[in-house]
Amino acid sequence: MTRIFVWLFASILLGAGAAHAQPSSIGSEPSGPPPKDWTFDIGPGVVMAPWFEGGAYYRVLPIPNLDLRYQRDKVFISARDGVGATLFDAAGFKAGPILRYRFPRNEWDGPGLFGTGSVPFTVEGGGFLRYDQPWFAAKIELRRGLGGSNGLIFDALVDGNDEAIAQSVAH
Repeated sequence: MTRIFVWLFASILLGAGAAHAQPSSIGSEPSGPPPKDWTFDIGPGVVMAPWFEGGAYYRVLPIPNLDLRYQRDKVFISARDGVGATLFDAAGFKAGPILRYRFPRNEWDGPGLFGTGSVPFTVEGGGFLRYDQPWFAAKIELRRGLGGSNGLIFDALVDGNDEAIAQSVAH
């Protein structure tokens, strides 16, 4: 149990340090007009996740952080955010289709999975709705497995930018 907390703490520290180097993550994008052309970010990444959804044991996987975008998010291909496009962009709201991936799950990943069969690598397709302000961002996604699983997935993310809040208070 202590080992899990050590891994979790280390992942939070690593993630906090890497968050400032990843301008494409929600809520940390620079304000102002989007770039006129393509941007590309590359760097090391780490994912800490349970061996299977609901599992008590975690694994740490090294994953490259690749991020290719046209005009910030008109079209994006990202290891973290998936593949997608913004088809609607008005008054801070953005929406569009998205594809993501889900790691496989094997029945030998945990004792509670014996006899349930393995679920292969899965692509999930769906849509996203995002609201952006210089100091605040929120995003929801609704996706369905296309292949290895057929589950319905709902993700929600809220993020704040304390630097933008401090700048607005100082003025």
